[in-house]
Amino acid sequence: MAVKIKFLAPWLPLLLSGAATLVLTKLGFVSSLEPLTHRLLFQARGSQPWREEIVLIKIDQPSIDALGWFPWERDRYTQLVNELTAAEVQTIAFNILFSEETAEDEAFAKAIENHGQVLLASIWSQQTESPWMPNPTLTQAAIEIGHMAQGENVHPDTVQPYIDGHPALGIITAQTHQLSQGELNLLDVQDSLQPHWPGSVEQLQQYSFVDVLEQRVPKEALQGKIALVGMTAEGFDPLISPIEPNKPASGLHLHAAVLHSYLQQNFLHKPAKAWAILGLLLWGVTLRYCFTRMAERKQLITLFIGIVFWPALGMLALNANILLPIAFPILLLTMSGFGLLVMSNTRLHSANSQLQGKATTDALTGLKNRAFFNDYSAYLWRNSIREKQSICIIICDIDHFKQYNDTYGHLAGDDCLSQVSQSLQRAVYRTTDLVIRYGGEEFVILLPNSNLEQGCIIAKRIQHQLAQQAIPHQGSSTSEQVTLSFGIACITPTRRDHLMLLIDQADKALYRAKHEGRDRYKAQQL
Repeated sequence: MAVKIKFLAPWLPLLLSGAATLVLTKLGFVSSLEPLTHRLLFQARGSQPWREEIVLIKIDQPSIDALGWFPWERDRYTQLVNELTAAEVQTIAFNILFSEETAEDEAFAKAIENHGQVLLASIWSQQTESPWMPNPTLTQAAIEIGHMAQGENVHPDTVQPYIDGHPALGIITAQTHQLSQGELNLLDVQDSLQPHWPGSVEQLQQYSFVDVLEQRVPKEALQGKIALVGMTAEGFDPLISPIEPNKPASGLHLHAAVLHSYLQQNFLHKPAKAWAILGLLLWGVTLRYCFTRMAERKQLITLFIGIVFWPALGMLALNANILLPIAFPILLLTMSGFGLLVMSNTRLHSANSQLQGKATTDALTGLKNRAFFNDYSAYLWRNSIREKQSICIIICDIDHFKQYNDTYGHLAGDDCLSQVSQSLQRAVYRTTDLVIRYGGEEFVILLPNSNLEQGCIIAKRIQHQLAQQAIPHQGSSTSEQVTLSFGIACITPTRRDHLMLLIDQADKALYRAKHEGRDRYKAQQL
């Protein structure tokens, strides 16, 4: 059993930290913390330039103030498409759903067809079996339809690339634009797609809807661009950007990020499960090595380096378009360090207890030693003063012990001391009474809250126990068996008294007992 415990001991911090981390993960702590750590990575990386061909046409607050409350009549969008066509915009994508039919649809559809590179949006929802599509007139005019659905149960800056074969708006916009340029980069489809946000949404080239309508935007600023049209006014389609969590963003910005990542071919990828399993195995083997081969201080330093190193590794991976989990590994390392500290403190406490026990225990008899007596007697003395209780002390030693060693040898003398200590221990019944080896063949018994009569009873009981043991002593001039002489003193101390007074009186009583023939006790009441 001891071998099993010894084998498992180095694994305990690893097992405990892993279990604690899994519990926190199940409780949702890690899932709520991971997006925060990823935002910190993006912020630490800093802003990068957006693709120059991407332009936002914003339905912002100034546009709403100038053109009236949203939604607008279709002729506003017809006018916009005509202006963008005149400016030779390469591709137009509306991040707006035009599902209802209106009288202006024919003119809007004609403007769309006239441009030839206009994409419209649909909305997919888990609550409906089919998507909300643009009305048939506009659907027929548009070159493609892309969905605006965001990922369910994933980060807010993640999109589903395809739903029932229908691409996301940002993806189909990029593909349409590339085809018009005579090229096409295929997409490695995943369950969810996380764009690599380059920088602040404010760094995107963007213009107000109303400014384009009123021709306040130079045509050369729009020529050959991909124009994403959608709502950015505060309160509509809110989104948290991983670059600037405190500044408002929208679904329009999300699809701009998807479009940017498609053109850059730098979508973020998460490590496969096989890599995660390999990482956990590596973590386990490394910690096992640390816990068995390294000093505890070096173990903690290693864990600290790991905690600092992992975000740095995450930054390098981000630059390689890999999004490593940050919160889970750091939490795992932190819990490992906590487990190590707990185990280290437990071992230290155990070692200190063992050292303390060795320092205050007589190795031969197993009794407390004089060092312990000094501390414990001082404590009992203070407590007796505070509680106004009497305290009794018995000092005794083995009669003619030198002759015993001369007759039987020192090994037999050690055995005699052990047997006498057993008699002393059997004679005291209360847990507060304490037998101490005072030195050599001398013993002390502390009896808190006891009077002189009770001390004498203990002495008689010890004599009886020793007589039953009948340890031979041929070198004694007092008896043929080992005997003890006792000095007993008792006092109810006050603050004017001193502990040494009690010890001195017991020692004098012991001297009288020896002087009068040994194998007896003498008592003194103070």
